[in-house]
Amino acid sequence: MNSTHLDQSATSVSRREAVRRLAIVGTGLTVGLSTGCTPVRIGLGVYPRSYDTNPEIRDRVLRAFAATVIPGVEETAPDLIRVFEDDYYPLARYTGYFVCDLCERSSRLFDMKLFSDLKPDQRVAVVQRALSSHKVVRQLYEGAIFLTQISCYAGIYDDRKGCELIDFHGASGFVPLADQTYPSQERYLASSLTADGNYA
Repeated sequence: MNSTHLDQSATSVSRREAVRRLAIVGTGLTVGLSTGCTPVRIGLGVYPRSYDTNPEIRDRVLRAFAATVIPGVEETAPDLIRVFEDDYYPLARYTGYFVCDLCERSSRLFDMKLFSDLKPDQRVAVVQRALSSHKVVRQLYEGAIFLTQISCYAGIYDDRKGCELIDFHGASGFVPLADQTYPSQERYLASSLTADGNYA
């Protein structure tokens, strides 16, 4: 496996499974708060407040995470991490802890304070380790991965732009008529009963 890319088995699932996992990110975290140290930290918010109050750190770390789970994306791309602050999704309330966890794992594994300061292969190692961790943490990371991918690939904040990474031209992209129809489409139509189609 290429050390600079995440294991596809961890990030590539069917749409149905993705929706199912996204749906349980919030409920799974809530239910899991009753057992274990890590879930309690999430629920009680027991982590350094700097990860909530310092937008520069949050931005750098989240952009680095997005670039890790979406190979080829530019870390400076607009709206790349907007989904993490969107209250419509349950992940938003756990963003501070998520950033904290990324940085703590970076520190433990590579003695680097910020996840964003790691090399690409080191970032992958941090995320892979988290995906093999406690069930609640795994759900948190899976939700973050799916939301980031959906936000980028589907352009949920501006579907007019599309996504060059998957050759999606977006809603405002011009699609030639030849690409919208079958060649010689008259072959698929029923034959007329009369010369002019008029029964009278």
